[in-house]
Amino acid sequence: MLTDDQLKQFKRILTEEKERMVRQLKQNRHFQLEEGFYHEASDELSSYDNHPADAGTELFEREKDMSLNEHAEQELKKIGEALKAIDRGDYGRCKVCRRPIPLERLQALPATLFCKEHSPEQRISNQRPPEEPYIGLSLKISRDGGEALREVAKWGTSDTPSDWAEGREDGGYKNLDEDQEYVEAYENFIGNDSKGKKRAVYPNRRHEQYEMALDENGIMTVFGDLPPGEKSPYDEDEKEGKK
Repeated sequence: MLTDDQLKQFKRILTEEKERMVRQLKQNRHFQLEEGFYHEASDELSSYDNHPADAGTELFEREKDMSLNEHAEQELKKIGEALKAIDRGDYGRCKVCRRPIPLERLQALPATLFCKEHSPEQRISNQRPPEEPYIGLSLKISRDGGEALREVAKWGTSDTPSDWAEGREDGGYKNLDEDQEYVEAYENFIGNDSKGKKRAVYPNRRHEQYEMALDENGIMTVFGDLPPGEKSPYDEDEKEGKK
């Protein structure tokens, strides 16, 4: 059994925790749930001009606030029941088996009214997530060689306009085999040192394809129309300037 001094100590701890939680909920307006809509909690007049991804983030934060608020209210309810148990004189005994709750457990969880064996929190739910039957299907789709990606990409990706009215047969996205690290094709085989000097061509498959494309079109570079053998007017201006 708990002594009178121990009961007073636990009552003081529970009272201070209750006051702290009530003060915190008042300051954050119950995690801003007193506002009608989530955009009101973020001081916005409307969410019309927000990106859908931003709206999804705000919705997630709103759901998190609801969970935190529910948890806080449940803790306040437990503290209130523990304080009532102290006033009744049955604090420190399990509500199920009526056996004394160990002092160590009360020190760790002052608001508990159950012993370890009869704690309702230790019950494990046997309910499975509703999406579990579809997990295997999603893994199967991800291993289909990219066909699912190409099918979905017909309706647009982050590399395409977002206002297409219908799908496109070409897939509407860049070829997965393309080099995504370079702005121009010739950057695949041209390099220089850390100071921007000693520029050189490093022959590879991309360089060979690049040269073949230039030869087929009779040009020297894809960003100009100089035929083979013709000199750039900029080169001539440089020579005249040196003279």
